[in-house]
Amino acid sequence: MITKKELQEIYNLVSKDINATDEFGQTALICAAAAGYGYENIVSALIKAGTDLEIQDRIGQTALISAVQHGGRFENVMALIEAGADLDKQQFQGKTALFIALEMGWGEIAEALIEAGADLSKKTNEGQTVLTYRGHYENSNRIAERAASGYYDKDRLEKAIIRKIQKSGKGNVPSKSV
Repeated sequence: MITKKELQEIYNLVSKDINATDEFGQTALICAAAAGYGYENIVSALIKAGTDLEIQDRIGQTALISAVQHGGRFENVMALIEAGADLDKQQFQGKTALFIALEMGWGEIAEALIEAGADLSKKTNEGQTVLTYRGHYENSNRIAERAASGYYDKDRLEKAIIRKIQKSGKGNVPSKSV
């Protein structure tokens, strides 16, 4: 839940300039998107007020990337997707929201990003794409744990990736599972 002090800080930040940034280069939207539960109304209000969805903070995080990075805030991610946030904007390591969702094990968010049109061929600074990178995190990150615990359906995510590849007509369908 939002405290009065937090609400006042947000108001102070946006009352002069809705796209004002703090010392970290973060806008009110970036902060609210990352804050998560209880902040969905603020995210929606800022979007409706016309805040710039694509401003990047000092490490290149947009509101969408921040929502994914800081706890997989599904409602905020969906609001940003629906508002037209750039799904393929990259942060300082060249990772998109989709890369981060997969790294963090947010299968439901990864699937939503794929279905919304996230680019599977976008490369990180190290030259990895979602399809080449996934083998790296499959055994070392939370995605396998979350799938094993039933948090989301790993096969459903794999099918979303395959559908995206088939729709694009580019590349071969990978044989490894996500």
